[in-house]
Amino acid sequence: MEKNDAYTTATTLGGRTQFEREKERLVIEINQGLDILNRNFIQLNQNLESAVALGKNFDRVAQLWSEFGEIINPPVYDDAAEDEEMEEEDTERARAADSEILANN
Repeated sequence: MEKNDAYTTATTLGGRTQFEREKERLVIEINQGLDILNRNFIQLNQNLESAVALGKNFDRVAQLWSEFGEIINPPVYDDAAEDEEMEEEDTERARAADSEILANN
């Protein structure tokens, strides 16, 4: 019963119990931790935005290197397909020559 009386006296006189003081301290500590966390997230977001912006600046350079690579190392074609294309070109040239000869006669 004495403990109840002490608690009642402490709360009615505006005093706080040890639990309330500890609770208030922990709430303040949590708020400070959340503030630090929020600032760190903001900084992380800014860093990520900077990295993305920097990466976009290299798009054109990457495209140029890609084109350069294609020029230096062109894709390899199938020899049979190349031969067919050459034969078709030769046939077209021969027909054009024959047409020219007939037109001149």
